[in-house]
This record gives sequence, structure tokens and C-alpha cells, in this order.
Amino acid sequence: PAAAGAAPAELGGSSGPVETSDVERLAGVRVVFLRTDGSTAEDGQGRPVLEYKVLWEDDSPWSWEPAGNLAPDLLRDYEESWFTAAKKGDRNAIMDMLEGGREVLVQTRDKDGRAALHYSAGVGSAEAVSLLLANGADPDGPDKDGYTPLHLAAGYMNLPIVELLLQAGADPEVEDSAGRSPSALVENLKANLPGGPMNYQRRAALDAVETVMLKNLYEEALPRRIGGALTGTGPVARTAESGGDTLVHVDADGDGSSDMRFTLQGTT
Repeated sequence: PAAAGAAPAELGGSSGPVETSDVERLAGVRVVFLRTDGSTAEDGQGRPVLEYKVLWEDDSPWSWEPAGNLAPDLLRDYEESWFTAAKKGDRNAIMDMLEGGREVLVQTRDKDGRAALHYSAGVGSAEAVSLLLANGADPDGPDKDGYTPLHLAAGYMNLPIVELLLQAGADPEVEDSAGRSPSALVENLKANLPGGPMNYQRRAALDAVETVMLKNLYEEALPRRIGGALTGTGPVARTAESGGDTLVHVDADGDGSSDMRFTLQGTT
């Protein structure tokens, strides 16, 4: 970060003299748990505190420092560097920062409630998305509007990213704050798309995204719902008919209508 070299850090506690030293840059972040006496609680039962790995300008050995000891612009620049890398889909920059703070960074949210995975999914960087998922990023984490990374990838018609997220276990039925699943969001975009040849490619891209999500829905969610019908649970109705057969109604998209019906013979 440009301002990092001029940003000081305060060293020393309230009972001792306070020293300041110039910071070259922050190279990592972690969470530590402190007991009331200030010692580290290895069992994770203490008070959580963020610490940053500090590289010093005077060539002193690097050290972990509490966030309260560091200038606000240092912390701001470190976080902005993380989200800038995600927005650019810069795999190398993301990898470098993950080495110093994987557990914290993949969970870090900005003012809009978005994690790095939201941005990399939105810009369509398969390398960055794969890296973030491999390091524990949540494929279903919502932002302040309820958008998951899958909502963004689908809305921006990033088909390879949609496939990556679904393979990682992203739920295509999670709804945003307006009650729309990623598939419903795509349907909404299609409905508001002006007609004519100029939008043919955009419509085709939205159709391709929707097809992949519906395929996943039928291959993953549908078997679960059928299982729910056979056990008497879930949003699937089973109706016994004469002769001992059972008629199963499957509501695949959760809209209350019967999307598929089939008969199980001799199941009553």
C-alpha cells in the first residue's frame, strides 16, 4: 500500500513508555483468543482479538501486533488490497495474501457484506474462485442484499463460475432479500431484457446459465425431495391410489405447483 511506509505503529502498553516505529507493510492477519489476564487461550475460549503480521522499515524482525497498535490507514489499505485483488480476479495477489491470513481473509466482508468470493465470481475469474473455494470461502454466504456468489455469477452470465460454485456445493435455491433464487434472478433478467437481435447473445447466455442451474436442481435437490416424499417429509406430496400404488407430486422449484408426477407401484 502506498501509505504503509509512512504509517507508524505504537509499541508498548499503557503502563510503559509508548514507542512508534515505521511500518513497511502488513503481511498477514490472524485471530487470537486472550484470557482476562492477557495470556493466549489455546482452547479458543477467550476474547477474540485481531493481530497483524508487521514487516518493519528498520529491518527489525517481523512481529504480530494487535490491531489497536496500528494506524487506521494501515488496516484500511490492507483490507482494500485484499478486495482489489478479488475484484481483479488476481490469483497471484490473492494467493500471496492468503499465505498470511487465510482463515480471516476468506471470511472478511466489506461494507456491502460481500466477501472476496462475491467479487471474483462476479468478474468471472475461474482461477481466483477456485483458489478461494479451496481455502474455505463460503459459496452460500449472502451479502447485505442476500446475494450469494452464485447470484452474482448467474446475473453476470459467468457460466464457468456458476458450474464451479455448484460443484463446490453452492445451493441454487438460496433466496436473496427479494425472495429470488439465482434461477429466479435469471428469469427476472430475461423478462426485462428488450427484444431484438442486439440482445440475442445476452439472452442465450442467460438461458445457458439457467439450464445449468436447473440441471443441478433436478440432479441434486430433486432426489432429496423424492426421498422426502417416501418418508413423508419435505415439499413433496404422496397420494395413495387404488391397487396400492402411490402417486408422487414433485415441486422441483418450490413454487407450490406440481412440476413432475410419477407412480410408485405397490408402495402403500
